[in-house]
Amino acid sequence: MPYFKFIKSNCANYIPVGPYQKKDYCLLCAAPFDDYQCLVKQGKECAYFLSAVLLWDKNLKRQWQDEQKSKTKSIKVKSTKVTPFGYGVCECGAEFERQTNRQKRCEKCIKKSNRLSASARQRKLRANKVSGITPLDL
Repeated sequence: MPYFKFIKSNCANYIPVGPYQKKDYCLLCAAPFDDYQCLVKQGKECAYFLSAVLLWDKNLKRQWQDEQKSKTKSIKVKSTKVTPFGYGVCECGAEFERQTNRQKRCEKCIKKSNRLSASARQRKLRANKVSGITPLDL
């Protein structure tokens, strides 16, 4: 691995033999569950390596970026039609495509909510009729 040779010569946190005779010890990135080894040697990403060490060699950085691009998989989009408002998740847990930026519910829950608010409005109107109060009196 060309990165590990570069780390040996340029990384400030790398020690060839660390405490307890651990080989390829990293002061910053190593953790007990990683066996105190350099993360890059294990094939994992090291934040210090990416932000401080890899900046010194542009060719190596380009090679690293190309490898990372090839490792990532393309994400499939659910629908080819994309609205400018995106997708949302309803209270019921269903994912829906928003028609406006304020939409918070799916079509099914919108109908249910409208029905409940209409029944509540009618109930309030009937209660006011019984007591003799009309909307004009309010």
